[in-house]
Amino acid sequence: MGDILLSIIIPIYNQERFLAKCLDSILANYIGGECEVVLIDDGSTDSSGEIIDGYTLRIKNCTVRHTCNHGVAAARNLGLDLAQGRYIAWIDPDDYISTDWYITLRPILLSGIDLVYFDMWIVYPEKVISRSYGVSSCVLTTNSFLWDLQADTIQSHLCSKVFARELWDGIRFPVKTAYCEDYSVMHEVAVRANKIQYLHAALYYYVQHPFSI
Repeated sequence: MGDILLSIIIPIYNQERFLAKCLDSILANYIGGECEVVLIDDGSTDSSGEIIDGYTLRIKNCTVRHTCNHGVAAARNLGLDLAQGRYIAWIDPDDYISTDWYITLRPILLSGIDLVYFDMWIVYPEKVISRSYGVSSCVLTTNSFLWDLQADTIQSHLCSKVFARELWDGIRFPVKTAYCEDYSVMHEVAVRANKIQYLHAALYYYVQHPFSI
């Protein structure tokens, strides 16, 4: 595959209603050959597995693994093991990204940042609202990022951040955790980051629905 700048990892379990929109949003971004998409089908019993198989020829540098159902933490861990990129991004299969997600993030990643954090849209059935950390982009110290993380000013979910791959060296999600698996490792990952960038741009659509955890 050559030099991969960014690995996009998507853990999937029974998301046939939302999955095509998620994957179409990736196709709408021009990611080219410097990105890879890692799709982990965690034993889906609906048509999710067939849907992602259908996208493998459309998404360049796409890796798919179908496994037995071991839970989202195990699926994330397998994604990390397979990822080859210098950076790691997470997208949940019932969410989607803006059309300028990659073109906005790419120059920041090329600058050698350790961690970039950005705003998102919260999508409810009846409305869409923005969630912003600040009013302008800025550089954050590790201490200020960790302080805001524990204060919940910065949320612990993975999808609003892109990480240098080495931040995950030796760190994996606890497989006995059924939910909040991101919270269980976020502080451990973030404490390793020396160069942190906040980007005042809503690039991610976080969909709220009755089936969300």
